[in-house]
Amino acid sequence: MADDRPLALRPSGALAHPGQTPVHDRAAPSWTEAPLTREECLQRLPVKVRDAVFERVGASIEWWATDLGGNGITLVAFGSKALVVVSPVPGSDGKPAFKLETIHLDDKSRRKGHIQEVAGQPALRKAPSGVGQASLAKRLSPMRQFLGLLPPRAQELMQEPFLGGTAELDTDYLIFRHGAADAPGGTMVSLWGYITDRRMLTLCSGVAHGYRDGTGVASWDLNCWRVETAARKAVTA
Repeated sequence: MADDRPLALRPSGALAHPGQTPVHDRAAPSWTEAPLTREECLQRLPVKVRDAVFERVGASIEWWATDLGGNGITLVAFGSKALVVVSPVPGSDGKPAFKLETIHLDDKSRRKGHIQEVAGQPALRKAPSGVGQASLAKRLSPMRQFLGLLPPRAQELMQEPFLGGTAELDTDYLIFRHGAADAPGGTMVSLWGYITDRRMLTLCSGVAHGYRDGTGVASWDLNCWRVETAARKAVTA
């Protein structure tokens, strides 16, 4: 596994369009009860599914899993070789079945940015001002809640490779609150999410501290990755 090269925020040239990506407003997530942790969800998947996933990803970097209630467990795993998404599908005779979708990655292209930031006075948010910004904001509408919980620099790192593109974006995220949203001093929130156009993949994970529904996040400790997909096509099995 190659060491992650640093992903500079600016002005080193790591970003082709610094400051041009839309900034998403913070919105309180629509919290739903999550009785199972990601570890408990993972253990509910068949062993052969778990083994296949972590064999495909190579050296594991990050993963998340969630319970869809009566619809089964989903899993997203990110590693040195691939991103693998596990989705429940109808099985024969009512037995659980799962689809594994694999996006192969170019390990040597992977870069990582680490963001530790304390929330300051919220900046004045402007509506997307260009055609490219407005188009990207629309394409990323399913990720709005996730992106809105990130500081602007992390939002930029997640979105920048897709500015000006037209390809359909595949996305997924999980926001897990560890305590009451109105707890004194706030609570900790774990965040995981990715965006890909099958040419490039961006992924962000980490924790937000001091979260309250009314005031948002007090500080962040996040990792943002960017990696090119390999020449091979995504495989569905």
